[in-house]
Amino acid sequence: MQAFRASLTPLFLAIWAISSTASADVASKNVVVDPIKRHAYMTPKFKDGRLLGVANAGSRVVAVGERGMAIYSDDGGTSWNQASVPVSVTLTVVRFLDDHRGFAAGHNGVLLGTTDAGANWEKILDGNDVIKLYTDFANQIEQQLGSDDKLSLRAVKQARQLEADGPDKPWLDLTVDANGELWLTGAYGLLMRSKDGTNWEPWSSHIDNPRGLHLYSIATLNDEVVIGGEQGLLLRSTDRGETFNRVEGPYEGSYFFVCLADTKLVVAGLRGNTYISDDHGASFKSASLLRPISITAGLVTRSGTPILVDQTGGVYKVVGDRLETSRQMLGSDTSALVELANGTLVAAGQAGVSVVESSYSSSK
Repeated sequence: MQAFRASLTPLFLAIWAISSTASADVASKNVVVDPIKRHAYMTPKFKDGRLLGVANAGSRVVAVGERGMAIYSDDGGTSWNQASVPVSVTLTVVRFLDDHRGFAAGHNGVLLGTTDAGANWEKILDGNDVIKLYTDFANQIEQQLGSDDKLSLRAVKQARQLEADGPDKPWLDLTVDANGELWLTGAYGLLMRSKDGTNWEPWSSHIDNPRGLHLYSIATLNDEVVIGGEQGLLLRSTDRGETFNRVEGPYEGSYFFVCLADTKLVVAGLRGNTYISDDHGASFKSASLLRPISITAGLVTRSGTPILVDQTGGVYKVVGDRLETSRQMLGSDTSALVELANGTLVAAGQAGVSVVESSYSSSK
């Protein structure tokens, strides 16, 4: 736990604290209710709480956050409705396959699914299911390849560690590639993939991460997959995730955001450290911020331009091998943002959602 806390920005510390608080909530008469089994509270103040993920579902915008909060807007973020969610754990990320089908993930290994554009959610997995998936996978691989095989040894070690630690591990990122395949990354090296969002396969044993470093961010483009983690961990695949190789990164801190845009690989994280590669990670050029403020979120616009956001809400555009500063500001501790069809940015953060017309919009 100390290693996790030491590597995180205040944003991620807050996420962890929320999880700890939520799991100790009392329903009545001092009876502790498992947040995995308790529906998220319906509240008139739903859009003002801490939100951590946001995504487009067609013309709808969906955001998720603390204590199972999920909200949606059909008018570009002007008005919001609260969704029905079967858990009250903190949700960290949300993504959609199409206009209707989407997924949200968060603490305690929870993965949720929706088929109505985020108005109603159902639980697909929780931490206990994740442990079983890892254990079953380890047993299967050990039977197929033998107990001395490298992949078997990794899989068995990971399964035993999860069994010993318990089902509390959080998911930190989720992405959908161009072929509709889903990837989940999480704390302590958790990594899973799925072709349909229902059946998931542990993939941690396929990456070079013997210390179980946290995997904060994942990005895909065509056949390429890149994962950014703590302590300078960068992993890259050129075969849609079948195999991964370590990338010799430019620094040893954590990468909270990675993205792929055309030929560019952008990685960013602690204290404003930002690096850009135009040769698939073979070399990097520094584009770090002048101030030591962590990069906490970003996106690639519809026009293919990477945009980064720092912890204070500062917005930056990647231009060549440098960052161009915007005059616009998003909310502090922005943890995710999305671009609407008209170029407007909707951000999720400490004070809920904020909507800003972007000078970097694809429509301009």
